[in-house]
Amino acid sequence: VVNFGLCLWALWTYRQLDPGVNSLMQGFSVAGRVLLMKLGVFVRILGWYLLGTMGISGPVFFFMAQDLFLGLLAFFFAYIALIVLAVFLALRYALAPYLLADRPDDGPSAAIYRSAGLMRGWKWQLFKLRFSFIGWESINYLLSAAVLIAFLYYADLLTADAISDPLWRDQAIAVVYSLPSVILSTLVTIPLSLWLLPYRETALAGFYDARLMAASQTTDRPEMPPL
Repeated sequence: VVNFGLCLWALWTYRQLDPGVNSLMQGFSVAGRVLLMKLGVFVRILGWYLLGTMGISGPVFFFMAQDLFLGLLAFFFAYIALIVLAVFLALRYALAPYLLADRPDDGPSAAIYRSAGLMRGWKWQLFKLRFSFIGWESINYLLSAAVLIAFLYYADLLTADAISDPLWRDQAIAVVYSLPSVILSTLVTIPLSLWLLPYRETALAGFYDARLMAASQTTDRPEMPPL
């Protein structure tokens, strides 16, 4: 529900409607519809994913029975195919929150259906847009890892003697998951996240508006919400 409020804030920001902080809480006014939308998306993704899994597993078992190497190779490609399928399905319904924000009275099912129509032929473009933020997200991972490495260093667990100790792994895990290291490794990522999150969400809202604009110029489309 809070994430839906963020989508609504990003949509209003992109449209230069000057939303306030209170817009982040607007999702609670339609919380039931938001939850039904999320549940509908989850059921659809799960259903298609299970069908894809059953279709892909057949050739894997066939090659496994013929040759171990071919079976392992088929398993590897099947694993990649399932990842691609999961990403494909997630992108298919990625615009449902924005459509529900535009027309909440149409209900969650209409938003899900319209998302599938809007994303037809545009999944790769949305994937590239989302992937373009990977560099900024990597900085957060590096900052968090630097904090954990510092804790391991001050615990004398990065020396050659310490690493050769059979108990090194358990000691390192204890340090990494200690309360101070968890808190600091999380806090160090907050400044960049506070800048990146609204920037990324507004860019996604812009993608949604661009799709509405493109869809308004075609005739073979479901009814789209107004700009």
